[in-house]
Amino acid sequence: MQINHNRHETSEFDDLNELSKDELISRLKEKEAALKETEAALEKQEAHAEATRKKHEALTSAAREKFTSVINDLNNEKEDLQKKLKKPGAANADNFADSSMAVNGKHGPHHSMIYYRTTKTIYLEIHEDPGKFLESLTEGWTASGDKFIQMVLKEITDDNETIVHWTLEDQNKNSSINLLLRLKVERDANGEIRIAVESIEEKDLDTTCLQVPEPATAKASRLLLSGGSITLKPLLLGRTSFTITAQADLRSKEQFNAVDNAPSRGAGLIDNLKTGFGNKSASSRVSAGSGTAKRGDSIKTGELLSNVVGQFYKRFEKEAVIDERRKKDFIDNIPNAPPLTQGEQNLIAESMKVVEEVSSKAKRVAGTASESVEKYIYHSEEGGAGVAMTVAKVDLSAVSLFAELWLLDTYALKAEKKSSKIREIWNNLNGMRGLQFTVSVALPGGFQDRLFESWMTWETMIDREGRRTFIIAFAPLKTYAGTHHEVAGAENMVEGTSKGVFIIKELTENTCEWTRAQQANLKFSSSMPALESTSQDVEMSMKYLPPEKGERTVATGKAVGVVDCSAEEVAAWAMDYCNNEGMRKSKEIGNPAALELREKARVNERTFATVKKMPFILDNREFVFRMIWKSEDGKVLVGIESVGDEVDYGGKLKKTRGLSRKACGK
Repeated sequence: MQINHNRHETSEFDDLNELSKDELISRLKEKEAALKETEAALEKQEAHAEATRKKHEALTSAAREKFTSVINDLNNEKEDLQKKLKKPGAANADNFADSSMAVNGKHGPHHSMIYYRTTKTIYLEIHEDPGKFLESLTEGWTASGDKFIQMVLKEITDDNETIVHWTLEDQNKNSSINLLLRLKVERDANGEIRIAVESIEEKDLDTTCLQVPEPATAKASRLLLSGGSITLKPLLLGRTSFTITAQADLRSKEQFNAVDNAPSRGAGLIDNLKTGFGNKSASSRVSAGSGTAKRGDSIKTGELLSNVVGQFYKRFEKEAVIDERRKKDFIDNIPNAPPLTQGEQNLIAESMKVVEEVSSKAKRVAGTASESVEKYIYHSEEGGAGVAMTVAKVDLSAVSLFAELWLLDTYALKAEKKSSKIREIWNNLNGMRGLQFTVSVALPGGFQDRLFESWMTWETMIDREGRRTFIIAFAPLKTYAGTHHEVAGAENMVEGTSKGVFIIKELTENTCEWTRAQQANLKFSSSMPALESTSQDVEMSMKYLPPEKGERTVATGKAVGVVDCSAEEVAAWAMDYCNNEGMRKSKEIGNPAALELREKARVNERTFATVKKMPFILDNREFVFRMIWKSEDGKVLVGIESVGDEVDYGGKLKKTRGLSRKACGK
């Protein structure tokens, strides 16, 4: 291409030799004019680019100045508000640092106040029907604990209107919340009840009303509700859906405080309101959403309202009764369950094959022959994690045990498993009988938490003798082709998997046989990754190798650190396994037992037994081991190995024998 181009230029140059002088001058002028046009166009483009740049800089500068001005104005307003809040008799401004809205104002004579405003929606389930709950709003009653008093100042009128006064005192009677409310009731044909809620002042009460009681505490606040409404809807099992939405103002009044108007009085009031009401049993069942408040506020008006509303949950709380009603309702509707999908049938069939294989090939765990529960461990020819199986007879009807195992979201289980960071259940996946169960498990020793996402379903069978067998099968959620629900916080956990089956076979009307086969994979890495150490001066790591057929699950841990004492002192500390500090820490983390076996041995040898607490899907582990030390080449070595001694712990402990081998050295 370059050669052709040069030839073209040479040819054009040769043509110029044939032009006359005038023609040559004309040709040059044309070229010069074209060049000037090009230069003018370039200058115009450069001028436009420069103008655009200056305009952009001007806009950026103006925006920056405006932003700075707004920030300065906000800071000035904040300083003015803090100065006002720090006047005598007012609450400390620091308590309102993250409030949704803090207001200083006056409302009538002798009513100087600071108040904190938020719009709140609170939902909870009342364990009573709407009619019974409505009756509770028209009668006086008192609750214990955080003392709650409802006083009816005006009986319900023909237009379904009543006036009530609510007081919630903290347990130490240092402070209280007071509400003076007008309630107006409306009913519709569907059984739904709506109650208009509005705060009123004492001056608005007529002569037919009882007098508002004086606060019984040294510090008190008035909680004002405006534009409020309560909606009551009937639910199954004799429950009521309770929803309240209102704008709430928290006001600290001089008339509720002692005569002394020192600043500390107001600050003390807010502190008591913030920390004084500890009725978790009532407020923990309250689900709330705030319209304007920010999370993390040092004091939340919405939380105080939740504490008040929680008293109604407490009054009607019948969690055990509702659990029994749920079980009965589930049992009664077993015949009406949706038919099994093909995927559910396949899951149950595969689970039953595992039970048949374990039953025919597995050996009973050594040392459990005398126990009432049969225990088996089976490793397939493919290797990998083993399958644990237990068989036990239970003095409970088969259908009752089935309901206990299937209903994972009862109040009792929620209370028992409240320490789990994540525990969610989605029933009737895609309209079928299956469910999704997502739960987190905390592991000891610095390991990351594990998250198990399972798909579960069930089936019932009747044998020739008319006895029923209930089957619950479960597998990792990824094997389910339908909807998968996600949970917040899962990204910080390692995915574990669990699959297995529960078989509940009816023996008599009130006895059954429960077979449980389960395989769990905690997803330990075969490399030696670093673990989260309990000390900044110690490096920890662990290596896990998947077991071969017939082998146990084994992990090798390693910790390296520098200690400011002699090697002999470290060895003495390690050999004193059951020292007071170690026993205290073992008890704090829930280990069932730790003791030294007093036997005749060499002076450099000791034997110990301990039972370690394990996560919920695993039995506690028993370790019986001897420790021996020696000194050589300037090093002190402490060796640990498991021994086969049988240990009497003074009672029955559900445990599985583990093996441990350690080496410690300088």
